[in-house]
Formats: sequence, structure tokens, C-alpha cells
Amino acid sequence: MKQKLHLAFAFAAFALLASCQKEDAPVPAPTVDAGEIAERVIVGETIEFKPITQINGDWSKLTYSWTVNGQAQTVTENKFSFTPEARGAYHIVFKADNQGKIDSAVYDFTVAGAYEDGFFLVNEGWFGHEAGSVTYYPFGADTVQTWVNKLANAGKELGTTTQYGHLHNGKMYLISKQGYQGASNLVVADEFSLKEMANIADLPSDGRAFAGVDASRGLMTANSGVYRFDLTTNTLGTTVAGVTGQTGDIFVNGNYIYLISSTQGLVILNAADYSIVKTIAGMTIGFVKSNDGKVWAAGGTKLLSINPTTLDTASVALPFTAFASWGAWQKGSITYSPDHNAIFIVKQRAWGSDGNEIFKYTVGGAAPATFVTYTGKMLYRAIGYSTHLKQLVATTITGFGQNAQYNDLLFVDPVTAATVKTVTYTGFYFPAMPLFH
Repeated sequence: MKQKLHLAFAFAAFALLASCQKEDAPVPAPTVDAGEIAERVIVGETIEFKPITQINGDWSKLTYSWTVNGQAQTVTENKFSFTPEARGAYHIVFKADNQGKIDSAVYDFTVAGAYEDGFFLVNEGWFGHEAGSVTYYPFGADTVQTWVNKLANAGKELGTTTQYGHLHNGKMYLISKQGYQGASNLVVADEFSLKEMANIADLPSDGRAFAGVDASRGLMTANSGVYRFDLTTNTLGTTVAGVTGQTGDIFVNGNYIYLISSTQGLVILNAADYSIVKTIAGMTIGFVKSNDGKVWAAGGTKLLSINPTTLDTASVALPFTAFASWGAWQKGSITYSPDHNAIFIVKQRAWGSDGNEIFKYTVGGAAPATFVTYTGKMLYRAIGYSTHLKQLVATTITGFGQNAQYNDLLFVDPVTAATVKTVTYTGFYFPAMPLFH
């Protein structure tokens, strides 16, 4: 009996010891592998987060949590579907918690706007048939997205002959010469989503071009004079005193504003009070800025540079006469490559018959020379330089009439003039200008 009692005590002590050892065993910590996601996504694109969690022990008390930019989410699983509604930087944290033992995965990425990773073409539209429009080219694509302004704004149209677009402080300003069946002459939209923010249905004069002066002021050139524009209220004001005739291309640089007038040539305004500082007769096309800070315009047979501080000028001879487009105004077909310190300008033949030659001038060189000639195509006004692609961008149509519907978007090597890529699309768009972020 005594031996059995000793045996019972031994078993009880062993069970108690085993129980204590079990309770005192350390809680295993989970380990988390984040996996991979893209570093940059587009607004509206759903991202799937699937971190891999491991634990050496009991899974039953493991819990999961997610935060997005510090805000707790209702998801309690080890996977998470997220659709960002706004552009910007995102910081998402996943935590696996086993009774206070925690491991986490951190995801940092950027969300781009729907129309951020590419560039735009502002289109005149098919006069008498369709309004102006905006086309979007996503970098690396083999096609363009047409009518993106209507895609972003159901039931809304731009005006007739949408000739100009301008980006300023995250907004896009689109100017049409006239309204179209009740549509707007001037539209203010978000630069990255194209969602309309404001519009002016009827302008007091045919619209031309637009420039943001600072955070609260802008200027719109027009068929008669140049108009003040309040960027905070999106309202058009009075004309600037002393500026006469039709006005077109406009450019803001430092203390000065440069614009082209049909009666005065190049007009330079003081940016502070819009007083006229200087006029230079004969200029019809503007504007680009070179790496040395000089502002460039063209007119007659001159390519003119303006010192941004003294406003002194110098010129080189153009081998053709720069086209004055006052009969049916269009933006000057001129652009600049900061990567090659070169100005590119289209030789346009006459109104209604656009040119097919691009001339190139390397700043500091002797004179502009023929860069490329396109046979069987017309350079329909829109040329620009993409600093992202480091390529010249040009638009051509096959001709007028039914041939105007055959569009080529050309990507051109700025050194060799070789066409690197051609994107062909159909429609009566009549591209007016490219617009780059």
C-alpha cells in the first residue's frame, strides 16, 4: 500500500511538472514574407496583397490586421484587395500577431492618375461635325486612347476648334475658339484624371491660348486682346491695357510674360502688373526656352532669342519664312529638346496647306537646317519633345478631305531623324498640339 501511494505521488508530480513546462513554453513568433507588388499602379486598379505567414507551433491564436496610411482596415485575413481612389504615395502595413509576438510586412508604392504615365494630344475636332477632343498616349503603348475628355466626363463636350491646352498647378486648361452645340469654350480639368472642375460656356472673344502666371492669376489670349483669368474662381476678367489685335502664343518666364500679337508682334509684359515692357515687330511664332535661359520666338526669316534678364535680342536667319496664322489661328509649331540643346520648327506652307518639313537648330550653331521631310504626309501642326522618351513627337495626316482621317503619331530620334515608332489611328481629329506633364 505504501509503495502504491508513493507511485501515485510520483505520477501526480510528473503531471504537474509537465503541465508547468507546457504553460511556461515560449510563444512562437510568426514570420512574414511580404511577396512582391508593383511599385507604381494606376488609380482604380485593384492590387492583391498576399503575404506568406509561417509559424512553428499552434496557429489557432494567430490574428491578422491591415492599415492603409495609418488607418485600420476591417480585413482580418492574411490577404487584402485594395483599389486606390486617389493618386499619391501609399503605405500599407500587414501584421501577424501570435499572443503579442508580431511580425509585419510593409508595402510602399505610388498611385498614378489615370492619365499620368503618358502624354496628351489636344485636337481641333472636325469643324461642323464634331467638337474638339483630347487623345491620350500611354508610354509604351501601340495605340492611343481617343476622346478621353468625354470618357472622364460623361455627356460633356469641348467647343469648336480646341486649339490649345495648358497645364498649371495640377490643372488642365483647354481653350476652344467657339462653343459647340452648347459646349464650353474654356474648360478647367484635373491634370491627371481629366475630371472637369469648371467651365465657361461662352467667351467674349474667340479663345486662343492660355498661361498660368502664378498661383492665382492666368491669361487667355483671344481674337481681340488678352484677358485676365482668376485661377481661384475660374472666372474671366478684363483685357490687359495696351495689347491690341489678335493674340496667340503666350509664355511665362520669371518676371516677364511673352505673347504674340497680330498688330504688335512680340509683346513682353511685366508679370507683376501686366504693363508693356517691350515690343518686337515681325514675330509670329513662339515660344521655347533653351538651357541657357533664353526665350525663343520666330517671325519672317528670323529665329530670335531674348535674354531673360536684359531682354536684349539676337537672331539667326531662318531658311524659310515663318508662317503667320492669323487667318485661322493655330499654335506655333516649334519645340525644344533640353537633352540635345536643339530647337525644332515646322516649315508651314500656307493656310490650308500644312508643311511636311521639320528644321533643326542647335543653339549656338550657324543656322537652322532641314532635319526631316515627310513624303506623302502633312505635319498637322502638332510637334513636341518628350523628355520621358527623349524623342521628338510629331503628328501627320495623309491630306485633307477624306485623307484627313488617317493619322500617324510619329516618335522621332532627335539626332538621326529616324522614325523610332509609328502609331496609326483613324478619325477626323486634326491634332493641334501635344501636351506633356
